[in-house]
Amino acid sequence: MYFKISNSGYRNEIINYDFFSNHIKGITISIMYAIMRSKITKNEIFIEKHTQFENSKGPDSTWGAITYKELKELSTHVKRIEKQHDFIK
Repeated sequence: MYFKISNSGYRNEIINYDFFSNHIKGITISIMYAIMRSKITKNEIFIEKHTQFENSKGPDSTWGAITYKELKELSTHVKRIEKQHDFIK
């Protein structure tokens, strides 16, 4: 499911889904989803992002693909969010 990020209340819509897929550059929005989702469910968090090799010129590289370094950062943040959520339960 894809969402248009705007000021029109996407937060209420986005957390109703068990997964998040976006084409926004970077990992910030994905981390925000993980935080919001972890507050309402005990289920695992699923995030889909396109990845790219460094200096890639492929079609995904210009609209939202993240590097493998960013993927590692995203994974680390989501694991911390899940661990904190387990601690709060």
